[in-house]
Amino acid sequence: MRIAVIGSRTMALAFRLGGITDVTEVQDGGAIDVEAAREGFRRLTADADVGMVIVSAPVAEAIRKEITRFHEQGHMVPLIVELPDETGEGEDPMARVIRRTVGVDVTR
Repeated sequence: MRIAVIGSRTMALAFRLGGITDVTEVQDGGAIDVEAAREGFRRLTADADVGMVIVSAPVAEAIRKEITRFHEQGHMVPLIVELPDETGEGEDPMARVIRRTVGVDVTR
């Protein structure tokens, strides 16, 4: 199984330097190409050879409906991992789940 990445140009470069070749660049500067992100997500999650999809947090927020739908359908593979981009912005997905479940932000 292979690892794939969806994110900014900078994030894509970093992962390429680390040896990951299946990279989808959907953000150059500040603008996210949401349609390209959706298409990349659909393509990668349908590929049986992909075991993990790393998505930058800003891109994940832009395609949140697709990610949620993927999880609600009971899919376990590929694993979807959200990482902050080079700006460090983005919400911790685990903190979001805890906040929804408990009703309190326990990370502060």
